[in-house]
Amino acid sequence: MIHEFGHGLSCKNFGGEVHEMGLLFLCFSPCMYCNVSDAWTLPSKWKRIIISFAGIYVELIIAAIATFVWWNTPAHPFINNMSLSLMVVCSVSTVVFNANPLMRYDGYYILADWLEIPNLRDRSNRFLQRLFMDYCLGIEVQPEQYMALWRRVMFVLYAIISYVYRWVITFSILYFMSQFLKPYKLGVVSGMLAFAAAGSMIGWPLYRLGKNLHKRGRLPDMKPVRVTITTAVIAAILFFVLFVPVPVSRVR
Repeated sequence: MIHEFGHGLSCKNFGGEVHEMGLLFLCFSPCMYCNVSDAWTLPSKWKRIIISFAGIYVELIIAAIATFVWWNTPAHPFINNMSLSLMVVCSVSTVVFNANPLMRYDGYYILADWLEIPNLRDRSNRFLQRLFMDYCLGIEVQPEQYMALWRRVMFVLYAIISYVYRWVITFSILYFMSQFLKPYKLGVVSGMLAFAAAGSMIGWPLYRLGKNLHKRGRLPDMKPVRVTITTAVIAAILFFVLFVPVPVSRVR
């Protein structure tokens, strides 16, 4: 809650308005949110960055106070343990998740404002899709307007790394849910969640790509050789991931 107040109050301080603040559930866990869309009306990118960073800043202050309390309360186990937990949650957890630009949390908007690239993830995904159509399917696409080399490289790297990271996070959440629901004999629920995740992260993008190619009449433009090579490479990668056992060393 204090994290969201940091966003809202900083937005109000710079002249923006906050019309909505409430509660939502993320993986069956309650989470607060604060709508600071008015930040986009501010002309200064540094003010927008401050608004995005305000929540992290508030949590780091709380972590610093908790660290001080933890250090000075060894004789009080309950207060000491609570302070330690608060210190870890408000520092390590906040930096790893909220400050991470690979997901659409605070770090993502900080990076997008700093680079002055709105919709960074969408633009990166579109750029990578165009490269895939050009080099892997052999479809000639309309040349991009002039773009610096560093931005092209950044788009490709960001699209790939963020996609892999989303898969890691999704797999971790699904594994946690399966272990959590297993004692209650609700494994079918975790299976449904896994199916929905695969559909949204694999099936839906492929469907949209195929639909766009068919709608624009680009299917005949695909070069069979490149399509065959691309299909073989993807099939080999899937076979390796799904069927090749990973060697695990045991520590005795």
